[in-house]
This record gives sequence, C-alpha cells and structure tokens, in this order.
Amino acid sequence: MKATEYQAGDRVYYTGDMANLPSEGIIVKRNEPDRFAPINYDIRFDKDGEIHRGVYYLSFESSPGRRFWLLSEWEADLYASIKRMQAMKTV
Repeated sequence: MKATEYQAGDRVYYTGDMANLPSEGIIVKRNEPDRFAPINYDIRFDKDGEIHRGVYYLSFESSPGRRFWLLSEWEADLYASIKRMQAMKTV
C-alpha cells in the first residue's frame, strides 16, 4: 500500500479519544522516513498549540480507528452524513 502524502500547512481534524478532545490543527512538518513508517508528521493543535510529533500516515487511513483526517475530507464527510440523515423519512 502506498502511503498518502500530506504537506506542511495542510489543515487536519483529530477525532479525539478517551483522553483527548477532538480538535483542528495544522501539519507543521513532514518528517523523513524512519524504521517504523515511510512517512510521519508533526501536527500542532489549534486549541492549545500542543504539537503531536511523529503521527504516522496510518493514522489518516480509512479504518474504524481512524484518528486524523484532512479537514476538508472531514467536513465533506460530515456534510454528506447530515444530508443522508435529512433525506431519511421518519415513520
């Protein structure tokens, strides 16, 4: 599988987890390959300026445990879900 490559400056959405709230942020650095992944990123969150270092490309892959989205993809998916719900007929 070829890793999707994002660039510094790309806006992202973090879905959150048990210990962290969802947040938007920006990729501040695309790191060189290491022994664990061909691509990883440093991401700075808007809410507190915290930087998560070494976020691997697999965190962006479509899966049930997906944590990171490009912000534009997240918004498109959210709006599509809203439209599907609005189109449903209530009984």
